[in-house]
Amino acid sequence: MGHESPVPELPITDCAVAQHQGYGESKHISEQFGTLQQRNSVFVLVSCVSTLKALGMIPATLPDVNWIPVDIIADIVVDIIHSPDAESPATFNLVNPKPVPWASLVPTVQSWFGTEKVTVAPLHEWITALRSVDMGDANAVKAAPATKIGDFFEAIARSNAHSPKYTTIMGPAISKTMAEVGPVNPGWMYIWLSQWNF
Repeated sequence: MGHESPVPELPITDCAVAQHQGYGESKHISEQFGTLQQRNSVFVLVSCVSTLKALGMIPATLPDVNWIPVDIIADIVVDIIHSPDAESPATFNLVNPKPVPWASLVPTVQSWFGTEKVTVAPLHEWITALRSVDMGDANAVKAAPATKIGDFFEAIARSNAHSPKYTTIMGPAISKTMAEVGPVNPGWMYIWLSQWNF
């Protein structure tokens, strides 16, 4: 209380600024987790597609795709908040209950960039091409940002592109929106590619 300057619309990393009470401190910690998770998730997806331009190829296999567009997530959250059936506290896995194989979306990515510009390669070949990028060349790394997380993609290859399976029972039971959401489809993928200006 009594601070002169307004709270900025920027991530605040200094723990000392949180009010020394349970709510303020826990909110600050939650914001840090959210910021880190957002950066990591976005970077993985965007870096893979951005790197396509540099390598001219995309992996044939990646983990299943289970995201939900943010506007639909917002409707799901509203459903949950307003549901008299939601238990408190409750945890919901807000992932798509109908995951689809990455391979089913590869033709959409090819179509977006032009099929003649995109080679679909086995994951291990794509990783080999990724590892051939000169990490000492700042421009090459900038053009192929997935090089920064090559170990992540190698871990995917070792797991045979298996992704964690999420339990999605409570969400669809409480939220009609989540129960009725469809799988990621070419239309959503085109929107995603367009919004990232690929």
